[in-house]
Amino acid sequence: MTETVTERDEAIAERRLAGESVRSVAQQFGCSTGEVHAAVERVLEIDNEVRKRMVLLNAAKLDRLLKVFYDKGLAGCVQSAITAVRIWERKHELLGLNSPVKLDVVTMQPQEAPKSFDKIRAAVYRVARGHPGQPVIDGNGSGEQPQ
Repeated sequence: MTETVTERDEAIAERRLAGESVRSVAQQFGCSTGEVHAAVERVLEIDNEVRKRMVLLNAAKLDRLLKVFYDKGLAGCVQSAITAVRIWERKHELLGLNSPVKLDVVTMQPQEAPKSFDKIRAAVYRVARGHPGQPVIDGNGSGEQPQ
């Protein structure tokens, strides 16, 4: 990170890690909640590489726990079998294996509503002809012949 960590940032992060609310910490240090979040991020420096290592380490720990409870569950201990299932569930959450099904969203544009001019024109033709339709060309200089 390019930003330097100050003693104030460390104090803010320590208060947050101690369990104090963001608002409380912001009031104590006379800053905004956004500044509190930024200070915690600067101190903890958790980027994607750190997250990846944490996930791998936690997955390995879950595997070790799973082996113990899985073996006991196979031996007949119901509580251990239930714990093994919970460990599997947690591992799947950690690895993103139980993410929701992705749906393709198709958006359709609604048909354009007729303009008021078109509505008036259609009403005039209905009255004049008894049904809606195209206007009768009456030789007004457009060069088209009447139907």
